Amino acid sequence: MIIINLIDANDFVQRVTLDGTIYNLHMSWSGDDWTLDIRNADNVDIIRGIAVRANFPLLAPYGRHLPTLRGQLLAVVNDGNDELCRDCFVNGRAKLVYVPASEVREILNNG
Repeated sequence: MIIINLIDANDFVQRVTLDGTIYNLHMSWSGDDWTLDIRNADNVDIIRGIAVRANFPLLAPYGRHLPTLRGQLLAVVNDGNDELCRDCFVNGRAKLVYVPASEVREILNNG
């Protein structure tokens, strides 16, 4: 599992390496919700407007658009409240994590 540390801003791009490929994650706070755009290393959009929801597999509907990204991206909250606030990722209430495909397979095979 990879924890992606996010900055304290309403709109920003975070450069990450996932499964050996560089991506730019564009996070945007609308005043009510977080959205996520995934871009390649050259900052070209791959997927736009993913609604970031707590404890939900964010990449599940987009597998065919991300052939090199076979794991799962999640906004993990474990305090019983599934609402994500503007400050949740910086105050520690939520974590943006990437679970590589190898770890997803291990979880499924051992479950």
